Amino acid sequence: MEDECLSIAVKQSAMWEINNPRVNSLVRGFYKLVKESDSFSDEQKEEFYFILISLIKVYGNKEWSKR
Repeated sequence: MEDECLSIAVKQSAMWEINNPRVNSLVRGFYKLVKESDSFSDEQKEEFYFILISLIKVYGNKEWSKR
């Protein structure tokens, strides 16, 4: 489910640099690697997920990039 939410966040961006299939695959792939890893605790996996969502929203915001 989380990977679907990441995909939705990517697709919500109006910026083509974020809203494209390569970024979508890259973000979902990063999350899958972390989620399936035994090296991370559940809390770290959750934090990583929210970091990815935040980065997508920040870098996908045209107004933020103008600053």
